Amino acid sequence: MMAIRRKQNKKPSGPAWVIALIVAVSLASHVLANTVRLHEQAGSSGPTVTLEEVADLDGDDASRFGGVIVGAFGENAPTLQVSMETVREALTRQGANWGTLSLVGFNRCQVTRLQEPAVVDADRPEVDHATVAVNLEHEIDLKTPLTLRDHLRETIASRCGADPADLRITFREADGARLDMSLMRNRFEVGFATKNVLGRIPIRIHTLSRGRTDGSFMITARVERRVLGVVATRVIPSRRPFPSDAVEVRELWLDTEDGPPLTDLSMVVGQMAAVAIRPGMAISAHMIRPPLLVRRGDPVTVRVVIGDLSVRSVAKAVEDGALDDVITLRRQGGRDTFTATVTGLREATILMDPIAPRPAAPASARRSPDGLSRTIATFREQSK
Repeated sequence: MMAIRRKQNKKPSGPAWVIALIVAVSLASHVLANTVRLHEQAGSSGPTVTLEEVADLDGDDASRFGGVIVGAFGENAPTLQVSMETVREALTRQGANWGTLSLVGFNRCQVTRLQEPAVVDADRPEVDHATVAVNLEHEIDLKTPLTLRDHLRETIASRCGADPADLRITFREADGARLDMSLMRNRFEVGFATKNVLGRIPIRIHTLSRGRTDGSFMITARVERRVLGVVATRVIPSRRPFPSDAVEVRELWLDTEDGPPLTDLSMVVGQMAAVAIRPGMAISAHMIRPPLLVRRGDPVTVRVVIGDLSVRSVAKAVEDGALDDVITLRRQGGRDTFTATVTGLREATILMDPIAPRPAAPASARRSPDGLSRTIATFREQSK
């Protein structure tokens, strides 16, 4: 019977297997070419929210669903949560073919309601703002923004507080025509839909005519910042030390605000990797931890200090620990466990306040020693 099962589970061989692989790759490529990628954050002026405002749409099959409504703000509600399941249901109602369309990204997108620009009072004289506030009496130099693209780059750099030379700002090709709109013939108001300054930045652009909103559209920018940081040059498994030849300081582009990379090699070399490290990964503080001084199964010298009294014994480590970690140990020859703070190589300490003397209890009220007393007694007995 076992031989038959092995024969049935055997993979197809020869041309049939190759053809099946080619078909699978072709289908996967088609699905990946038509993808709806849900964002973590987005912005919308409301009251309804469309798919193109909360997701990137790659491919013709995906792009045709851009105007599908996937949510609506409540009255005076500043935010809205759009889940992936809600998007899937909305697209299914519109006849989406899930055999050719892929829905990926974050499970939930938080949409912030963008405020509309202030409208000019009708009783006040209207001023024609058909062009931006460029002083045409002076010569326009090479630094003067002439298109919406230039203006956004300048605004994003100011928002980041960085030199534009240290930023890499890119936009989607689909937004090219709008980004090339001239500032000399149009007036815009820019609103950012996220507090983040790096990564994917959704931007709501309002077009203005005579001080009034004439229309709006979304532009998505990707912002990266150039910094120096410690970078891994090869794979470093989790819980292994960083060797000196596995890291280097180099220039890199950051697109996340999870934490700046470390810049000093001495802060990394010899430390333990808290997570698996891949080549090219920037090393930040949360990725390292001090080297292990105690490993599971090690014999550990434990000192119990109570005031001027110090009792020393040996216990077995139940878990790993670095300097100042509180770990669990098991006393030798028993099952009882206790915790102590790692203070050195295969050393741990228990610090306790002195126990104030108490009047002796009557014999009828005496109880057996508590856990602490038993532990101290055990240490004393083993240290004789």
